[in-house]
Amino acid sequence: METLSQIYGQYLNNEDITKRNIKPETTRCSLIFMFYVISPLFVIINLIGIFESITIMKIIFQILKNSIIIYINSFLRDNEAKTFSINDFNNKYNFYHLFFEDTRKE
Repeated sequence: METLSQIYGQYLNNEDITKRNIKPETTRCSLIFMFYVISPLFVIINLIGIFESITIMKIIFQILKNSIIIYINSFLRDNEAKTFSINDFNNKYNFYHLFFEDTRKE
């Protein structure tokens, strides 16, 4: 059985490695552009995603909490049917309305 050094021995030539010369194709201007323009853009996009996912989790928890409260109240009141308006529905259970309002505030 051959070892890794024997298998890749023909590809690994130390003389070729020491004679290689790396030519830098990046200039100072391109490095400055990458560090000061592109890197902050990636950070901003990442933070937007994080804050939006936090907002989504808050809204889902709020809807779940409202639903559990109504579910428990329905047992305590002997299954009384309670009617509520569209505004109550939007303010308590409509995910898209709550998400729009919360992102508008932020």
